[in-house]
Amino acid sequence: MKYAFFAAVLFLLPSELMIAQKRAAEDAHNSDAFKSQIRYDRITDTTNVMCELIRWGEAPARVTVEAHAAYHGREPKEPGRFWLVFQSNRGGPTRRTPMLFKDCDSLLMAIDSERYDVRLEDYSSILFEIVPSVAESARAEISADLQRRLIDARRLEVHWGTAPVKFSDPALSALKTFISDHVTTFSR
Repeated sequence: MKYAFFAAVLFLLPSELMIAQKRAAEDAHNSDAFKSQIRYDRITDTTNVMCELIRWGEAPARVTVEAHAAYHGREPKEPGRFWLVFQSNRGGPTRRTPMLFKDCDSLLMAIDSERYDVRLEDYSSILFEIVPSVAESARAEISADLQRRLIDARRLEVHWGTAPVKFSDPALSALKTFISDHVTTFSR
């Protein structure tokens, strides 16, 4: 009887620990959602701030949108730069598979009822052949005028190529907070 009890406990204990671990990981992910990461580089005397706003889809097919800001020094003293980074990861492509976003030279931003074309820069793509997948990324530098419009926005939708990315209310709120905390303080 003792052995049956201990066997049951030993059998159920790992599954309970796995469930508790999974819940803790989900809680940690939800609490870290939209948290800014700040990194200071002493060599270049530059501070970089990053916040992941959207992660749409699951691996191996995912689109990610991140907000980035950079300024000289540890504290902002002069206007810095603000941009959105778009990344796409897909599984299963070959060398003959066309890149989805290679020919996209601009980004269409729909802020409330107004539409803006924003030029994309630094497009890159990487094909991984051992584990068949491809990663594409591009960034769009956001002007001070668009930053002000984003802070007042009630709705935001971005079209990167044929992929529409709608910002949820929490993601839009996080973007506004990011701009207010890390960008507008030094780009007025």
